[in-house]
Amino acid sequence: MMENKQANSLKSDVRGWNVWRNTIYGEGKPIELSFTDLSRANLCGADLHDARLRYARLEQADLHGADLRGADLTGADLSRADLTGADLIGADLREANLTDADLREAKVNEHTKWPTADFDFAALGVTTA
Repeated sequence: MMENKQANSLKSDVRGWNVWRNTIYGEGKPIELSFTDLSRANLCGADLHDARLRYARLEQADLHGADLRGADLTGADLSRADLTGADLIGADLREANLTDADLREAKVNEHTKWPTADFDFAALGVTTA
């Protein structure tokens, strides 16, 4: 797993991360967090829209209310992660591990890509936009 300065900043201060992400770093620029270990991190409300989180370790992470619009979560381990109320519109979850993840009230749409074509997101209580 890769550690980087951005991942450490995100884990230690989500509010500061959101300010940095949307002002200093620049709106609309994708952030690279692929292969990072964010397991068990409190990322509640984090702005991770359009982030590259390919094969990231996010097991048991608190992503409640996180902005993951357009995020690339291909192959990410989201097992037992709290994604309640997260915005997953347009997110790519192909090959992701969603075992025991809590997706209640998560927002998705037809552009959200799921681990398998027959993934039953309706049974998880997600909200389609």
